[in-house]
Amino acid sequence: MERHRRMRAAVIRGDGEICIEERPLPAVGPGELLIKTEVCGVGLDDERRAGSRSRAGYVMGREATGRVAQIGSGVDAFEEGDRVFVISRVPCQRCRECRRGRMSLCVQARLPVIEPGGFAEYFRVSAETVPYGVWRLPASLSFEIGTLVEPIADVVRGAALASIRPGDIVAVVGLGFVGMAYLQVLKRSPASRLIGLDYSAWRRRRARQAGAHVVIDPRLEPARDIVFATNDGRGADVVVVATPYRTDWDLAFDLCAKGGHLHLAVPPRDDWRWSVPPGRLFADELRVTAGGPAAPTEIQAVLDLLTGARFDANDLITHRFGLAEIEAAFELEQAADASLKAVVFPASNHLASTEVLYDAVI
Repeated sequence: MERHRRMRAAVIRGDGEICIEERPLPAVGPGELLIKTEVCGVGLDDERRAGSRSRAGYVMGREATGRVAQIGSGVDAFEEGDRVFVISRVPCQRCRECRRGRMSLCVQARLPVIEPGGFAEYFRVSAETVPYGVWRLPASLSFEIGTLVEPIADVVRGAALASIRPGDIVAVVGLGFVGMAYLQVLKRSPASRLIGLDYSAWRRRRARQAGAHVVIDPRLEPARDIVFATNDGRGADVVVVATPYRTDWDLAFDLCAKGGHLHLAVPPRDDWRWSVPPGRLFADELRVTAGGPAAPTEIQAVLDLLTGARFDANDLITHRFGLAEIEAAFELEQAADASLKAVVFPASNHLASTEVLYDAVI
């Protein structure tokens, strides 16, 4: 353990900016674990909280992996040095929804489950979380890939809700990390053609490489006309909208075919109301679903996919940063252009070779 029992953490200040502070290591009580953080991904939830003045003193980071550094009394399932990742929402396993197999709707789910957060050199996992929220990372998977397990599990759940049928034309609006992960999953579905829509030329190129048959820039091309032409004069059978913006949700709604299915893959960024013509919902018999957080069953499914080499997650991580560079990581994510997923190494101050994948901007 550290000589002075201190650690560094990325903390939101009162002005909404992020600074690096020294904090005491969290004390470990009965049933708890202390994890030395190896890698933490930057997620959509972190983007929302970054810059929030109401979050002063808050340490972000939920997509964390690391090694068990200290074990509280009564914990027998783990040993020091074990490679683990922690899921950010742990269902209670006891309520009505959990018993019915809908753990994503658990009203007693524990969140957040790590303290202070993943953008710190160490974090503590509560006793309530340890039994169901801490997962061993298979030896074949890197700590970086471990940060993706839960976000990909959310996508696996969403793809199942979208109910892709043989021959469906599927459009994905927004080709950031979530949209690109959907393309990876949907390549294995019965869909006949995949269409990707995004304003970024970099992301459209990556979508082509990932298996999209058609890519569209909605600002420069007649997206609706192209989608309808791809499906013999009707819209897309399934449209997945993977951005939090109202204009993209409106576009996704317009792209749906009669009898189509609109799936909302990420929540809105702000608390806005979305207005759609209810008459069209009835006349065209449109279905709308929304993807909630993954349950443990989807977590295990993704581990099986990754360890079985049936899902290539390596290309989804495009940028790597040290803890002192965390603001640059958030700026990159918010730019929504030549990047997919950024990860942070809290034990490193700087990554001189941040391994930024510049290949796509050439």
